[in-house]
Amino acid sequence: MLNQVKEDKNLYTVENCLEAYKYELALHEKRFAENPDTCPTLPLPEDKSINYGKNDGAAWRYDANGVAEDWRLHREDGPAMIYQDGMMTWCYHDKYHRVGAPAEIHPDGTEIWFFEGRRHREDGPALVIPEKNERKFFLHDVEMEEWQVMIDPEKMTPDMITKEENAERRKELIRKFGIERMRSQGKVVDTKTYEENISSGDNSEDTVIKRYYELIDMAAVFKVEEAVAYAPHLMMENPSISGTFHLEAVHPDCKTVQHAINWRKYGDINKYWNPIRLT
Repeated sequence: MLNQVKEDKNLYTVENCLEAYKYELALHEKRFAENPDTCPTLPLPEDKSINYGKNDGAAWRYDANGVAEDWRLHREDGPAMIYQDGMMTWCYHDKYHRVGAPAEIHPDGTEIWFFEGRRHREDGPALVIPEKNERKFFLHDVEMEEWQVMIDPEKMTPDMITKEENAERRKELIRKFGIERMRSQGKVVDTKTYEENISSGDNSEDTVIKRYYELIDMAAVFKVEEAVAYAPHLMMENPSISGTFHLEAVHPDCKTVQHAINWRKYGDINKYWNPIRLT
């Protein structure tokens, strides 16, 4: 069995999913050999339809750093799992992910597009079920109207965003419209950078975490039936998706970035909170 396992840096790669599981199980039991009663169960996936022994070419990769929970589905040149009924799933470090094509394909023709674990497609429906003649549109796992996904960003206007009542959809529409484009039409009220050194716990250098925020008055952009004197929005980077910024409405009482951050966390502009602790 060991000759089927290749070690590459901190990853073990095997071509047979069943052998991969057996190998990881052996390592798992060895880690708890001195205290077997404390050994947690490392189960096979619940779906027994997975054809572990016959997935020719499929790869199961998992971290070999000694943490059992880190074993993961991962393959870069094809589906990470092939089921007996013909269903295929593409995974990247244990998240459904595929660029330019669906990450989940069913025998009945159903297709689901994923990006970094979220249902997402910018040029068409992310969920297609031919048998039901059903199509659904998603951006970063937020279900959208078809026009909201398919419209050319250059043809979008701010009122298309303000008329959307759902907050999550508004975030995606702002992202599609363009943060910088939206920002340029507002007035920056306050900026702040939070920085903190996080100790690594060993002899290596500390990690420096930085978070940049802007408080922007969007009153000139977000026009409604009655005139709005002040419409504060907080611009911030998404800590989960590097390079992605959000612009989010905050309470009119927010006059500084710190006010806005406090309000988002506690609903109180005067109750201090450090956003570095969020991540």
